[in-house]
Amino acid sequence: MRVQESKPRKNGTATMPPMTAKSTTPRATTAGKTSTSARKPTNEQIATRAYYLYLERGGQHGCDQDDWYRAEQELIREMNRG
Repeated sequence: MRVQESKPRKNGTATMPPMTAKSTTPRATTAGKTSTSARKPTNEQIATRAYYLYLERGGQHGCDQDDWYRAEQELIREMNRG
């Protein structure tokens, strides 16, 4: 799936795409028990968020790992709220 490029806003920042709805259904663990803790974003979600962080920095190269880590942490925080 391709990441859709967005046009920068007037202030030079890109708009963030809406994230998918949270699932409130507990996930099954390998032991057959259910768990509602620690949801993790997909690589595609992280890549999309990291791309928008890259655009917000003005497209400066060389910080891809920082963008990936920050994107992952932001998504984990968003998914595990509540």
